Amino acid sequence: MKIGFWNISENQNILNLIADFASDLDILILLECTISPNDILRKLNQNTTNFYYSPSIIDGTYFHVFTKLISKFSAPVKESKRIIARTIVDPIWGNFTLIIIHFQSKLFWDESNQDAHSFEIKIFIDDVEKTVGHKRTIVVGDFNMNPFQNGMIQTTGLHATMDKNTARKISRTVGEIRYDFFYNPMWSFFGEKGKGITNGTFYYNSSKPICYFWNILDQVIIRPSLLDNFNEESLKIL
Repeated sequence: MKIGFWNISENQNILNLIADFASDLDILILLECTISPNDILRKLNQNTTNFYYSPSIIDGTYFHVFTKLISKFSAPVKESKRIIARTIVDPIWGNFTLIIIHFQSKLFWDESNQDAHSFEIKIFIDDVEKTVGHKRTIVVGDFNMNPFQNGMIQTTGLHATMDKNTARKISRTVGEIRYDFFYNPMWSFFGEKGKGITNGTFYYNSSKPICYFWNILDQVIIRPSLLDNFNEESLKIL
């Protein structure tokens, strides 16, 4: 199953680009997209009916989700304005939980506030996994944090490690509390020798003393139970 995520900042005259992007996908996720879902759906299905629109169950979310799966194979579990969860039934690998996030922007929240609030993401994920009864979970979206930021790596946040072997240990105990791991493959894109054709998902040239230039704010993280099903070579920043 192939999943594509695109945080669209420019919504004019890009329907053809969206259709091209989605041509080989099973699930298309668009963030901050003001184009009508009906217009997008007509473009996606202009030659044959492949995609369905999977609307949110609450108003005001940031996401448009289009899927080749009928509704009973892509069912909402829990939603808020900035994070939603769907149970996905894959005909080959079985069911898993897809969580889509748009975390608070660095334009309005500094890293300290993001790190402090990352606990709320953990609570959401833990609650969803308790509801569905398993931890076959993928989280994708605009985290608005770099992989090395505290909110991404701390136990009370996403607890996402760059090391697959560490993630396969499932969890670690800190202060007598067990915290489950996520594996974060996005670290591999950093640097000139990194994976892919670009060093990140967002370039920002700041006049401040500390500037990373390339940032990886759009990410995917995966629970260890799904690692055997994950083709890491298929992960790309386009």
